[in-house]
Amino acid sequence: MRISEKIQNINDEIENKLKGYNYKDNIPGLQGNLSIIIGKKEAGKKARTPLLAVFLDNSPIENPSGISEEWNFNLVIISLIVNTDAKTGKEIASDLALEGSTALMEDRCLNGTVRDIVRTNFVPGDERAEVGNNTFGAGVEMQVKFRYQNK
Repeated sequence: MRISEKIQNINDEIENKLKGYNYKDNIPGLQGNLSIIIGKKEAGKKARTPLLAVFLDNSPIENPSGISEEWNFNLVIISLIVNTDAKTGKEIASDLALEGSTALMEDRCLNGTVRDIVRTNFVPGDERAEVGNNTFGAGVEMQVKFRYQNK
């Protein structure tokens, strides 16, 4: 298996976990159909709020020991919601980002595609003025460890 295939398998499993999770039961006040984007969105498709987006961090995929089969990378989960009440908007954005990471951590091996996934940072909900009025965002950074040997 090539490294690109391994990474695609991880992305596919992340998408399956996030799309199969029931957010509305755990987030009071979450309205509308949740949009989920993994990586860059496809041309021509509009992202609508509420939104959960997952991006591989711009940092490189690391092989810390250089000879080990264990690799790791960071991914970022970002939530965006629109709400006219600032307090509620911040709370829902925070809850949505955290629930996204919880969905991935229910099975920390992502059905055997990775060795482990852990939360490393959390950015609570805040108003995102650069996106538009009444838009709130939050984020969670996670570290993903996986095994890969180039044969």
